[in-house]
Amino acid sequence: MYVVTIDTGTTNTRVCLWQDGHCIDSEKRAVGVRNTSIDGNNSQIVQGIGEAFGQVLSKHQLQQQDVSRVLASGMITSNLGLLEVPHVVAPVNAQILADKMQSKTFSQICDQPIWFVPGVKNFAAATADNWEAMDVMRGEEVEALAVLNEIETHGPMLIVLPGSHTKFVAINEDAHISGCCTTLAGELTAVVTSDTILSSSLDKRFPAKIDSEYLVLGAKSAKSVGLTRSLFSVRVLEQSGELAHHQLGSFLMGAIVSTDIDAFMNSSALNYEKSHPVYVCGDSLLAQAFSQLLAELYPELATHTIAETKFSNFAGAGSIGVARAAGLLN
Repeated sequence: MYVVTIDTGTTNTRVCLWQDGHCIDSEKRAVGVRNTSIDGNNSQIVQGIGEAFGQVLSKHQLQQQDVSRVLASGMITSNLGLLEVPHVVAPVNAQILADKMQSKTFSQICDQPIWFVPGVKNFAAATADNWEAMDVMRGEEVEALAVLNEIETHGPMLIVLPGSHTKFVAINEDAHISGCCTTLAGELTAVVTSDTILSSSLDKRFPAKIDSEYLVLGAKSAKSVGLTRSLFSVRVLEQSGELAHHQLGSFLMGAIVSTDIDAFMNSSALNYEKSHPVYVCGDSLLAQAFSQLLAELYPELATHTIAETKFSNFAGAGSIGVARAAGLLN
């Protein structure tokens, strides 16, 4: 049995081919909802997915009729994607998401309908007093469900999904997604590195490795004098001429990531308790920074890392789990 999953984000789309629950191939295209926002239409997304879909089948000498289901998740379900599917209000599990899936056929991509997994939003009224508890996600919900399946743990926990927009996903005692909290950690790091006065200090590139000492120094600086002062300190440190590039970059990441840790520790959207384990997904620099800072600053927490080799296809794996709950797959 073959299944194709589509995971579309802001700037990239991954199309994966699955056989008997295993991802056997994938194609990536540099298209996402950002293109729709710029162009005013989703033609680039349709074209990119169509090309990737055809390529991944061709490599395995498959025809469209060999694919039993086509599943999609992520920003593809937003108003800038292919089919807008309303967010489902947390708490949710795979079955609740399955009940809200929608389908539509796009002949430019394939002849059969594509089944779309909805995103999730926090249960919070839009009031001036409740703004911090409000949040939304599209795509991270299926990744979180795949994490739960991978670790086979059902108690309360926090799942950290580092990226351009880092997501913190809370899981309750019933193994339901109870809420999420989003930050701009990755995007802020990229912008500061490439498009501010610090770009000359950092050579417009991320560090090749993390320096734990300067990562912690950056975190402590942000806690002491705030984020913006700490960011400028990167330039002051560079002017001293005594630090290597990876030390400066680590100081920067420490300052930014420490504010993210404060965010999930104090967010009313998550209600995190320190007795709950934390699972950091991936081995990107940002993920490494999270894992190292949590270990250094909060050694009492049970912090775990899920390797990139497992996490890279979690969006597709989670979508398949929701499709099974919907009775679309055996």
